[in-house]
Amino acid sequence: MQRCFLARQLAGVCLLALAACSSLEPITLPQSLPPRVSLPSVAFFPQQDNWCGPASLASLLVHAGISVTPEQLAPQVFLPGRQGALNLELLAASRRHGLMPYVLQGDNNALLQELAAGHPILVLLDLGMPPLSRWHYAVLTGYDSASREFQMISGEQANSRIEWAVFQRLWARGQNWAMLVTVPGTLPATAELMPLLQQGAALEQMGRFIDAGKIYAAAAKRWPQSAALWFASGNVAYRAGDRAAAEARWQQALLLDADLAAARHNLVELLRQQGRHAEAARLLKQGLLRDPQQPLLRPLTDSMPSAAD
Repeated sequence: MQRCFLARQLAGVCLLALAACSSLEPITLPQSLPPRVSLPSVAFFPQQDNWCGPASLASLLVHAGISVTPEQLAPQVFLPGRQGALNLELLAASRRHGLMPYVLQGDNNALLQELAAGHPILVLLDLGMPPLSRWHYAVLTGYDSASREFQMISGEQANSRIEWAVFQRLWARGQNWAMLVTVPGTLPATAELMPLLQQGAALEQMGRFIDAGKIYAAAAKRWPQSAALWFASGNVAYRAGDRAAAEARWQQALLLDADLAAARHNLVELLRQQGRHAEAARLLKQGLLRDPQQPLLRPLTDSMPSAAD
């Protein structure tokens, strides 16, 4: 977000933060997770000249298989006027490099679960002294429940350590913002449906329909009863020219939610394009029986007289 504050300045801030940590609920490691996780293969780029944003993002992208450097990312994410990077730029740059960014829920368990799943996490910390803020991006690369510490790449240190209680305070002041990146089709361990739909939609807007389809297909395995997923999956199939897949997925969406007017609308239009007017009229009539004034469906009757039979 704003200027980076290098890790060598962290010690004094940590002492200040400890005094106020008692108001935060202590981190507890779920029994299902290993007691210690370390991701030593995460690339390290020293964070210099307020480049904690480009350097941290480069660590994530390289770990995901993208060959890139902070110098290459800086023009995309670094804002000289602000002497730093904004969260939105980090998300957009991740998409431009063919990956899916995912903003985590701002809770400690999400961090622990994603690290245990092998995902390094970019976090925003506020290392300033209230009321002044000093924003800093770092990359979590592990944890140790025995010492109650996170392992992270921060500033010029490839393997910095920070106590859980101290991290909680600094992260809370950074509004508990954290992100990771995955290859489209690979879901975060703590993924939720609506954020995935939003990420798929963002890729669709970029014209990356195949990547969006991979996200929807992977999500449908986790949420097979989601009509919204089948609808979105049908949309990308249609845009990719696979009419048969689009029809099947919109049909599935309607089976799960007969009132999903957008899926019914698209399916009616597809059937009309294929000359299957009787099927289209029947499908439209079924929808209008459920809601005679449905704004997506009602206009279709003007160009389909048989639908009113």
